[in-house]
Formats: sequence, structure tokens, C-alpha cells
Amino acid sequence: MEQRKLADQAHTVADVAKVCTQNMT
Repeated sequence: MEQRKLADQAHTVADVAKVCTQNMT
């Protein structure tokens, strides 16, 4: 369960970073 939670968190962070990068361009 913990591992899945961490993976989900990492996925969300990557998603946010992707959006931030798109907005910066």
C-alpha cells in the first residue's frame, strides 16, 4: 500500500511539473 501511494504521489508530481513546464513556454 505504501509503495502504491508513493508511486501515485510521484506520478502527480510529474504531472504538475509537466503542466508547469508547458505554462512556462
